[in-house]
Amino acid sequence: MHNNPQAVDFLDNMKSQFQEDGAGRYESFLGIMKDFRSNAIDTREVLVRVCSVLNGYPELVRGFNSFLPEGYQLEPSDPNRERDRIPSITINTPKETTVYPRDYRHNMTGSIPPRLLKSQYY
Repeated sequence: MHNNPQAVDFLDNMKSQFQEDGAGRYESFLGIMKDFRSNAIDTREVLVRVCSVLNGYPELVRGFNSFLPEGYQLEPSDPNRERDRIPSITINTPKETTVYPRDYRHNMTGSIPPRLLKSQYY
């Protein structure tokens, strides 16, 4: 995350949103950013983890996009469309497009698309 007024505004907005119903989401987000800065996780894993924190908060998802590198974008579902009644986030990267949570299964090492789990671990 960049150290600039836009980042501060984003974090303030997130903290404000999560004060009412966040259940530790703000702290989880800060932990994700800490892991990324220490190179413990890569950009793709940041996206998956951020989706788990921001899913259901479309404005925060859109705001987070301004910090992503070129070729990466998160697209929140539209709750006004019948097929999008369950919140989800489309994750676009230069290599693939997936949908959180549909394409992800959680395990002890993080969130890995099932097709990668099958091909790499089974």
